[in-house]
Amino acid sequence: MQLLDAARDSSDPDVWLTTLATMSRRIYEPCVDLERFLRESGDADLLARYREVRQRRYERLQPLRELFAKSPRLRSELTPGEAIDLIWSVTGPESYIELVFERGWSADRYESWLADALRVQVLKPSPARSATAR
Repeated sequence: MQLLDAARDSSDPDVWLTTLATMSRRIYEPCVDLERFLRESGDADLLARYREVRQRRYERLQPLRELFAKSPRLRSELTPGEAIDLIWSVTGPESYIELVFERGWSADRYESWLADALRVQVLKPSPARSATAR
Protein backbone atom coordinates (compact mmCIF):
# COMPACT_ATOMS: atom_id res chain seq x y z
CA MET A 1 0.00 0.00 0.00
CA GLN A 2 1.49 3.33 -1.09
CA LEU A 3 0.15 5.11 1.97
CA LEU A 4 2.03 2.84 4.34
CA ASP A 5 5.19 3.01 2.24
CA ALA A 6 5.14 6.81 2.46
CA ALA A 7 4.78 6.63 6.24
CA ARG A 8 7.64 4.13 6.53
CA ASP A 9 9.91 6.62 4.78
CA SER A 10 9.02 9.36 7.25
CA SER A 11 10.47 10.01 10.67
CA ASP A 12 7.64 12.43 11.44
CA PRO A 13 5.19 10.97 13.98
CA ASP A 14 2.43 13.23 12.59
CA VAL A 15 2.73 11.47 9.23
CA TRP A 16 2.48 8.07 10.91
CA LEU A 17 -0.56 8.98 12.98
CA THR A 18 -2.41 10.54 10.05
CA THR A 19 -1.59 7.46 7.98
CA LEU A 20 -2.94 5.18 10.72
CA ALA A 21 -6.19 7.16 10.80
CA THR A 22 -6.58 6.88 7.04
CA MET A 23 -5.72 3.18 7.03
CA SER A 24 -8.18 2.49 9.85
CA ARG A 25 -10.96 4.12 7.90
CA ARG A 26 -10.04 2.32 4.66
CA ILE A 27 -9.92 -1.06 6.40
CA TYR A 28 -13.07 -0.72 8.50
CA GLU A 29 -15.27 0.95 5.90
CA PRO A 30 -15.60 -2.14 3.66
CA CYS A 31 -15.22 -4.91 6.24
CA VAL A 32 -16.62 -3.67 9.53
CA ASP A 33 -19.60 -6.05 9.26
CA LEU A 34 -17.20 -9.00 9.19
CA GLU A 35 -15.36 -7.57 12.18
CA ARG A 36 -18.63 -7.25 14.09
CA PHE A 37 -19.63 -10.80 13.14
CA LEU A 38 -16.31 -12.23 14.36
CA ARG A 39 -16.60 -10.34 17.64
CA GLU A 40 -20.27 -11.08 18.33
CA SER A 41 -20.68 -14.61 16.96
CA GLY A 42 -20.16 -16.47 20.22
CA ASP A 43 -18.39 -19.19 18.23
CA ALA A 44 -15.16 -20.20 20.04
CA ASP A 45 -13.17 -20.63 16.82
CA LEU A 46 -14.29 -17.27 15.45
CA LEU A 47 -13.55 -15.57 18.76
CA ALA A 48 -10.07 -17.08 18.73
CA ARG A 49 -9.61 -15.78 15.19
CA TYR A 50 -10.81 -12.34 16.28
CA ARG A 51 -8.24 -12.30 19.11
CA GLU A 52 -5.51 -13.31 16.64
CA VAL A 53 -6.44 -10.45 14.31
CA ARG A 54 -6.33 -8.00 17.23
CA GLN A 55 -2.93 -9.31 18.33
CA ARG A 56 -1.51 -9.01 14.79
CA ARG A 57 -2.81 -5.46 14.57
CA TYR A 58 -0.93 -4.70 17.81
CA GLU A 59 2.25 -6.35 16.53
CA ARG A 60 2.13 -4.31 13.31
CA LEU A 61 2.37 -1.15 15.41
CA GLN A 62 5.63 -2.20 17.06
CA PRO A 63 7.92 -0.47 14.51
CA LEU A 64 6.57 2.80 15.92
CA ARG A 65 8.25 2.03 19.25
CA GLU A 66 11.66 3.03 17.88
CA LEU A 67 10.25 6.12 16.17
CA PHE A 68 8.67 7.29 19.43
CA ALA A 69 11.80 6.45 21.43
CA LYS A 70 13.77 8.84 19.19
CA SER A 71 11.13 11.53 18.83
CA PRO A 72 11.15 14.63 21.02
CA ARG A 73 7.45 14.95 20.16
CA LEU A 74 6.25 12.02 22.32
CA ARG A 75 4.30 13.31 25.31
CA SER A 76 6.60 13.23 28.32
CA GLU A 77 4.17 11.22 30.45
CA LEU A 78 4.11 8.34 27.93
CA THR A 79 6.59 5.61 27.23
CA PRO A 80 6.83 4.45 23.61
CA GLY A 81 5.02 1.26 24.65
CA GLU A 82 2.17 3.19 26.23
CA ALA A 83 1.87 5.31 23.09
CA ILE A 84 1.48 2.14 21.05
CA ASP A 85 -1.11 0.83 23.53
CA LEU A 86 -3.14 4.03 23.10
CA ILE A 87 -2.86 3.93 19.32
CA TRP A 88 -3.90 0.27 19.25
CA SER A 89 -6.90 0.95 21.43
CA VAL A 90 -8.17 4.05 19.64
CA THR A 91 -7.62 2.71 16.12
CA GLY A 92 -9.56 -0.48 16.81
CA PRO A 93 -12.80 -1.24 14.99
CA GLU A 94 -14.88 -0.50 18.05
CA SER A 95 -14.52 3.27 17.76
CA TYR A 96 -15.37 3.11 14.04
CA ILE A 97 -18.47 1.00 14.74
CA GLU A 98 -19.60 3.22 17.59
CA LEU A 99 -19.04 6.56 15.87
CA VAL A 100 -19.98 5.74 12.28
CA PHE A 101 -22.68 3.11 12.68
CA GLU A 102 -24.13 3.91 16.07
CA ARG A 103 -23.70 7.70 16.21
CA GLY A 104 -24.07 8.43 12.49
CA TRP A 105 -20.71 10.08 11.83
CA SER A 106 -19.46 10.09 8.25
CA ALA A 107 -16.34 8.08 7.50
CA ASP A 108 -14.60 11.36 6.63
CA ARG A 109 -15.46 12.82 10.03
CA TYR A 110 -14.21 9.64 11.77
CA GLU A 111 -10.89 9.75 9.92
CA SER A 112 -10.38 13.44 10.73
CA TRP A 113 -11.28 12.94 14.40
CA LEU A 114 -9.03 9.89 14.71
CA ALA A 115 -5.99 11.68 13.28
CA ASP A 116 -6.56 14.60 15.65
CA ALA A 117 -7.22 12.35 18.65
CA LEU A 118 -4.04 10.38 18.03
CA ARG A 119 -1.94 13.53 17.79
CA VAL A 120 -3.45 15.02 20.96
CA GLN A 121 -3.09 11.82 22.99
CA VAL A 122 0.39 10.79 21.85
CA LEU A 123 2.33 13.88 20.75
CA LYS A 124 3.34 17.18 22.24
CA PRO A 125 1.97 20.00 20.11
CA SER A 126 4.25 20.83 17.20
CA PRO A 127 5.68 24.35 17.22
CA ALA A 128 3.84 25.11 13.96
CA ARG A 129 0.49 23.96 15.38
CA SER A 130 1.03 25.88 18.62
CA ALA A 131 1.75 29.09 16.71
CA THR A 132 -1.40 28.76 14.58
CA ALA A 133 -3.55 28.00 17.64
CA ARG A 134 -2.81 31.43 19.17
